[in-house]
Amino acid sequence: GPSHGVASDVVTLPTGEVVTPGPKGVLRIWNAALDGTHRDIARHAKPVRSIARSPDASTIASCATDGRIIVWNTST
Repeated sequence: GPSHGVASDVVTLPTGEVVTPGPKGVLRIWNAALDGTHRDIARHAKPVRSIARSPDASTIASCATDGRIIVWNTST
């Protein structure tokens, strides 16, 4: 059958990194496998409600209570 993306509060990337909603409209990418550090990306004006990953994990989309959806390439 067709392959579908995954919508969740947590998304795992092929690199082993984990993407979660962060404070104040931020997405947080955790380097859980190495040292537990993180970097923040895709700042929304309001809290992030959901994160979705494409089937091949090449893109992530975040949806926030500000009504915006931000799509970004995971390889950058």
